[in-house]
Amino acid sequence: MFSSVSKSTFDEIWETKTQKRSRNSDDTYQYYAPKINGKYKEFLSLTTKHNSMVSKYYNNILRTEDFSHSSMLNYIADNTLDFDLNNTNVQIVMAIHYISICNENNITNQLIN
Repeated sequence: MFSSVSKSTFDEIWETKTQKRSRNSDDTYQYYAPKINGKYKEFLSLTTKHNSMVSKYYNNILRTEDFSHSSMLNYIADNTLDFDLNNTNVQIVMAIHYISICNENNITNQLIN
């Protein structure tokens, strides 16, 4: 999936981070996190004005500087948030979130095996 995204678009959405494989190991692996100073962050910032789900999501990304595995599930389950799946902005946020999480899960599964 990531190879089909142009480098310039990729660089506006994601940045590469390094994580230790475990507390007891010096081995590391790389994963993708939201680029805090990129156009995706700007997009989220603008979208928060019209969507409470994206607002919570954006604030979580700013706080953690990462895609939270459970955050989107919590937002979907929260009946108090504006969550219109027909809204193109919500679709974009969900797509970027889930392909990022799936990529990280694939990396983690490879490390376990």
